[in-house]
Amino acid sequence: MKKQIVILLFSLFLINCSSKENSVETKNITQKFYTLFKKNNREEIFKLCGSELFKIASKKQINQMFDTSFAQFGNIKNDSLIYEQTNIIKGAHSKNEYILIYNVNREIKNTQEKFTLHQQGDSIKIVGYFISPINN
Repeated sequence: MKKQIVILLFSLFLINCSSKENSVETKNITQKFYTLFKKNNREEIFKLCGSELFKIASKKQINQMFDTSFAQFGNIKNDSLIYEQTNIIKGAHSKNEYILIYNVNREIKNTQEKFTLHQQGDSIKIVGYFISPINN
């Protein structure tokens, strides 16, 4: 019985460590996104995105969204992570999903931006990006 408890606790420890590592990685990915976004380096941004995103919207549509966000909200001054959630789904259709929400200070109007990321093999990719104005 003690051996089973030790194995269970060790398993929970490993899952918790992996989750923290992925949390750091997801934050690094979104920060890289913002760094590239400020430089308007869209081709490098697309490398951070998973194939699931391109099933929803084409690169042309995503570029149009970026253009619209620059025109309506202005360039990014800074960002602040306000929410983070990790969903690990085990089973026949296992997936790791990460949701990060940022308040973003922009030149014209501030926004709230939501990223959805999924584990794809050994890497984590952006599969969703939603931007909305913050009513001040």
